Amino acid sequence: MIEVTIKFLVAIFVMILAVIIGFGLWRLVEIPLRIWRDSTFDYVYVDDDGNARELGRSEREYMTSALFTNDDADHYIKPYYKSLNRDGHLRGYLRRRQLPRQVPVASANE
Repeated sequence: MIEVTIKFLVAIFVMILAVIIGFGLWRLVEIPLRIWRDSTFDYVYVDDDGNARELGRSEREYMTSALFTNDDADHYIKPYYKSLNRDGHLRGYLRRRQLPRQVPVASANE
C-alpha cells in the first residue's frame, strides 16, 4: 500500500513538473512572437472586413480594467478569428495568438 502511494505521489510530482516546464517553454516562444508582431498587448480588434488593428489607449484601458460577466465576455471577446458576434458581424476583440499569421495588424486609430 505504501509503495502504491509513493508511486502515485511521484507521478503527480512529475506531471506538475512537466506542466511547469511546458509553461516556461511556451513563454520562451510566445514573447519573441509578440515582439515579432510589434506589440506586447494581448488583444487586437478585428473589423467587419477581417482586417485587424492595434487597440488604442482607451481600448487597452477598457480591456484591462473591465469586468465582464460570462455573457458580456462572449459579446466583446471572440473565441477565434472567424467567429461572429451576436449581431452576426465579424468585428470584435480577439486574442492576438488567435489571429492568423497572414492577417496584418494595422496601427491604432487613436
